[in-house]
Amino acid sequence: MSSHQIPRKRYRSSDSPNDSDEQDQTLGGALRSVVDFLDTPPPSSPPRGTTLSSQVQGAVPSVQAPAPPPVYTFEQHIARDVYLDLIRKNYPDLDVANLSDFDLMALSSGAYNGSTAGTQQWLQAELDAVAELEGGDVKAILDEATVACNEKVSAIGLKPAIGATNVIIRPVTGTDYSMRLWPASEQHWCFDFVHSTTREPKNKPFQFELWAEPLETDNQAPWLPISLLSRRLYSMEFGYGLTDAEIKEGEEKFAFMDGQTCILKRSGHRDIRFTVPNRNPVVVHDEVEVVVFR
Repeated sequence: MSSHQIPRKRYRSSDSPNDSDEQDQTLGGALRSVVDFLDTPPPSSPPRGTTLSSQVQGAVPSVQAPAPPPVYTFEQHIARDVYLDLIRKNYPDLDVANLSDFDLMALSSGAYNGSTAGTQQWLQAELDAVAELEGGDVKAILDEATVACNEKVSAIGLKPAIGATNVIIRPVTGTDYSMRLWPASEQHWCFDFVHSTTREPKNKPFQFELWAEPLETDNQAPWLPISLLSRRLYSMEFGYGLTDAEIKEGEEKFAFMDGQTCILKRSGHRDIRFTVPNRNPVVVHDEVEVVVFR
């Protein structure tokens, strides 16, 4: 069966207009603030590594064990559910009740740009084209589509529901909004902005730019490209060729990789620097003896 993918365009460059936020007049205004996306226990929790007995003894000194690293797992979804979600967003007037699994896979690519009335004709043409390519066995094609739709997949870009627990949220200083980060696959994370109180996602709550910090060594995250220059990051929707006006409110998101360090830039404010958690750090053993003069 031929695969269906959303057509992508090359990244474009764009200029972000300066916002009208008040200039930060503090001594550290020209510096960066650092946001830690590693999850921590709530303030009301006892310190990690302590025991009830150590709290009771009080005056008896005790050594706290190091806190275990947080465990970040990405959610897997039934492929059929992911396709249905995409179709309902892209074709809100289409009745999905009688669509075959092949239809779901074809429509989820976003390749169909016609009217609702012409959907069935387009789907039949797609099925005929695949059948001609694979020897004309339509039943085998439909069965293969059903097998594919029953598989569990990671869906990069699928946003978590409000109240989902497998997310990390950090406030953006001086605004009513927060940054939200959640694991999307084995090495990918997604990022967006949400209202700090309602947790409703927002495309552009303020004027900003996201930049990737240069990576000078691949010791900890060899899957990231080594670079001596910062590079600007764009949303997934921008990469698909959509303009700001074409992106539905609350749908914009960015894709990062484990261990990636990013800078959130806002005019008139200190930059915010954060590093995406690295779930699989690489331990590098030097093949030579290293001597450090300090």
